[in-house]
Amino acid sequence: MTGSSYSPELNNDELLYSWVGRFAEHNADEDAKDLMYMLLGSRNAILSVDLPCGIDRIEHALGPKFPYANANDAIERGTQYPFHRPFLGLDVNQFALERMRSGGSDLKIKMGLVANRFGASAALRFCPICLETELRQWGYGIWHRSHNLPGVTCCTKHVVLLKIGTNPTKTSHRATVVRPPRFIDAGRVERAGRGQLRLGTLCVGALNLCMPAIDPITRVTLYRDQAERRGYCDDNGRVLFFSLACDIAYRYDGFEGSALQQRLLSTTKYPMRWLEDLFVRPDRSLHPICHLLLIEQLWGHLDSFYTALQTALPARLDEKDGRHLHAIVEPKRTCDIASIDDISLSCRAAADLLGVSVNTVVLHRNKKGLYIRARPKKIFREVVVVIKQELLRGRTATEISRDLSVSLSSVHRIRAVLNADLHRMAASAKEKKKRIYRADWLLLLEQHHHAVNARTARPELYAWLYRNDPEWLLKENAGHRRPPSTMGRVDWVARDREFCTSAVKYLRKILANPYRSRISRTMLRRFLGEATISANSSKLPMLMRLESRLCEPIQVFAKIRIDRAIASLKTDGFPLDLWRIQRLAGLGFLSKENVKFAEQRIGLG
Repeated sequence: MTGSSYSPELNNDELLYSWVGRFAEHNADEDAKDLMYMLLGSRNAILSVDLPCGIDRIEHALGPKFPYANANDAIERGTQYPFHRPFLGLDVNQFALERMRSGGSDLKIKMGLVANRFGASAALRFCPICLETELRQWGYGIWHRSHNLPGVTCCTKHVVLLKIGTNPTKTSHRATVVRPPRFIDAGRVERAGRGQLRLGTLCVGALNLCMPAIDPITRVTLYRDQAERRGYCDDNGRVLFFSLACDIAYRYDGFEGSALQQRLLSTTKYPMRWLEDLFVRPDRSLHPICHLLLIEQLWGHLDSFYTALQTALPARLDEKDGRHLHAIVEPKRTCDIASIDDISLSCRAAADLLGVSVNTVVLHRNKKGLYIRARPKKIFREVVVVIKQELLRGRTATEISRDLSVSLSSVHRIRAVLNADLHRMAASAKEKKKRIYRADWLLLLEQHHHAVNARTARPELYAWLYRNDPEWLLKENAGHRRPPSTMGRVDWVARDREFCTSAVKYLRKILANPYRSRISRTMLRRFLGEATISANSSKLPMLMRLESRLCEPIQVFAKIRIDRAIASLKTDGFPLDLWRIQRLAGLGFLSKENVKFAEQRIGLG
């Protein structure tokens, strides 16, 4: 990198974003666009605070001045990716690593951070005590990873609330690398609450623990088993989400003081609705805070969860060729992978040798059609035949498990073997349904003649066809479109006479009211149709002349109001003073003409 002669030392818990800012400052790179061009190859590039992309380019540009061992080390120690990693799907994790190394602009969208309503970006935060200490010892401050984690509002070291700095995603700062304040008054600090400190400690602990990526199925199995052990399941094995939500909210004081309080407690009807998604929709990308809150409630500490994770599934095998897709921990023993196909070994023995679960071995052998020793105490071959028949009939695994009194995992193992047949049956059923729905739609088109009317009659039928058979639907609708509207020409002479007649009738009705308001052009047009008259005033000459004659000037109506006031004062027996008349008439002031008129009316009285 030409012109850069000094590489500052990397500090513990410092963001890569913070180090780049100090690097630019020490090398006098004041122009942020030039800095981005040198580091990322584009003047329009933006360096993300928490999940920066294009780290391979930064490493290549800096060469030996790069403060990390390599790009992977930078991702591990200079970004917040380790905080998100355990709670993303394996494919999303692979995508995230590729984007952070090679570059791209859709990383947070793919990770679900944009859609989960927790906020994909936030203002930078700092601890005033930490910053004051750094300025005194080093002469500069840094942005800490632990201070800028989502949901963290306090410094876990000094137990004080963090200060809010600049938001680098704002338009005025998007092209710059924001630096921490150079001056700080650490004397004015606020102590953190119990719930804020607990949540901050939990998030920082998850970041420092550096847990690996976890398969969603493995994760939800651990959640469900631990929930049952802790008494959060009923007799039928269903999770008691309401009880779980109440205990978590109580543990964190209702998330008081947290910027994410409203999102964590939503919705009003189903508080902490995201808890159900953690169990029912494991593939959905939920925010790490949701997982961490559940983990601490069920296990009490992250280390306990990590221990349970290591003992649950040491490795996950590819169902197709038996290779390791993702090693969560090292296998118990090194063993030839061919042991999984050795039928002289029981499924449990093979699982122990390979360091995998028994379910993995059973599923693999079922798919290959290998012999599996029957387990009479668990499930007989006759029951297996019945389960296959029920699955092919279209019944769900839950229904079969309940009716035949077998475990849900046993039904799913058998179902995995029949996946191809079930997919063919589903495709066949869909084609049959499509033929029926096509016939129904053609009948509707014959009855209603127009596609719009048919859609109004059967909106659910239209929606299904539009999702599953759009080409055929649009082709058929093309011949049943509603003919274009052909409105006749307007006879403006007759319309002009109609407006004049209506205006005179309306005027007589208004004049019959002794407490009427002033007759104005706006009043008449509102009654007749203001939009039509304003747009076609040139075609209505009679109405325009009539409006000029009927409208009352403000001065004329003021005299009418004076007459009303005088009559009211006489009726109530009050003196006919000018100030009383003015007040009762509601006039701001009396002109000379109005004063003369009022005196004449009083003299006549």
